[in-house]
Amino acid sequence: MTTPDFGSRNGLSLLTAGNDDTVYFVIEPGVGHGQFLCAVDGDGSLRWRIWSVQHEGLSRCSVPVIGPAGDLYICSAKDSSDVIHCLDPNGTLKWSLNTEKKIVTPVLVDARGTLYCADMTGVVLAIGATGRTKWRYHTDQSEGTRLYGGCLAFGRRGTLYYAASNDALYAMGESE
Repeated sequence: MTTPDFGSRNGLSLLTAGNDDTVYFVIEPGVGHGQFLCAVDGDGSLRWRIWSVQHEGLSRCSVPVIGPAGDLYICSAKDSSDVIHCLDPNGTLKWSLNTEKKIVTPVLVDARGTLYCADMTGVVLAIGATGRTKWRYHTDQSEGTRLYGGCLAFGRRGTLYYAASNDALYAMGESE
C-alpha cells in the first residue's frame, strides 16, 4: 500500500488503524503550516483529510483513538488549553470539548465509549461519548507524587491506573 503524496516534509506520524483497515494519521506539510488529519482505506486510497485550521486554528494533534462505535477522537492544542474532538468515520465533526488545560496523557477510550485523559495539573478527566465531562479526579500533586505524563492505563476489569513520580502505581477503581 502506498499513500497519496501530501507534499509532507516531516512525514506521516501519529498513526492508528481501525477494524475495517482504515488507517488514520496526522501529517504536517511543513513547520508552521498546520497539520492534516487523514483517513486512508486499506488499499491506500484517500478516504478524507481535514486541515487542522478548519477547526478553530488548532494545531499539535495527538494520536487518533478509535472508539467502540468507530468514532475517532483526537486532541489538539489551542492557546493555553487543549480541545478533544470526536469525528465520525467519514471525518465529520460530531463534537468538541475544550479541556481548559493542556492534556499530558494520551486519550484512552473504554468499551463503553468513555474517554479518559489527564491534564497538566494532574486532573484525570472522564468524558462521555456525547462530549460531556462525566467526572474529574484531582490526583495528589504534592512533591514526589506528580502524575507522569502519558501514564494512564486500563486493567482487564476496567480499573484505571496512573503512575506517579514517586514510583507508585495508583488505581482509580472501576471505570464508569
